[in-house]
Amino acid sequence: MPIGQLHQQLDKEECEVSLGRTARRFIQAPQKHTHGGHDAQSYLNNESNHRPRQKNGVVKTLVEQARKVCSPEQLEGEFDHLRQALRCNGYYDKTINRAIKKQSRRNEMNDAAEKMLGIAYLPYIINTTDKIERVLKWYNIRTVFMPTQKVSSLLREVKERRDPLSTPGVYSIPYSCVKVYIGTTGRSIATRRKEYERYVCITSETVRRISYRRTHPFTSGSQDQIRGHEGFGSNEE
Repeated sequence: MPIGQLHQQLDKEECEVSLGRTARRFIQAPQKHTHGGHDAQSYLNNESNHRPRQKNGVVKTLVEQARKVCSPEQLEGEFDHLRQALRCNGYYDKTINRAIKKQSRRNEMNDAAEKMLGIAYLPYIINTTDKIERVLKWYNIRTVFMPTQKVSSLLREVKERRDPLSTPGVYSIPYSCVKVYIGTTGRSIATRRKEYERYVCITSETVRRISYRRTHPFTSGSQDQIRGHEGFGSNEE
């Protein structure tokens, strides 16, 4: 592409930049090209079959774009251009001015919030914290008053706290090794815990008996002793 055409395209699509006497940069918002040879720029017409929220969103978006892109010196001229373009598209001056004022108010609030150095939370005491607020305001510190006593601290809890093991859910059982068993139950976790404890006791007793039988095998003499032990205390002579 030739350099001349490239400059023309940049001038049309990008924002216009001009340097003043004080070498300050004045930026103007990129403007939409005309369609069909009309003087008015083709935005969403106010008489079209769209929701009012969408039409108000067009005005709000254009105002916000102009405020973010334009320099303060070019801002008022851009607003005049927006008023003229939106009037040609059927928008009322009341709607346009309301969007501009609302955006200006919002920016002032944001600027004031950015200037604040911090926030001080103080308990409200009559004729005391009001003076502290005025002093802190000089140092760009916002004051938030906290109530000395809340209603929630005076009222007791309606529901009693339930034992966490009395509800169903997911549980974990750590082993002596690194592994952990994770399970879920529809009953209470306390019931499941008792079942595991009972199972461990039964398993331990079974293992103990098996190990005892392996280490102490039965002999004929031991069987006689067991029989004699079973008959001990009988009434037979």
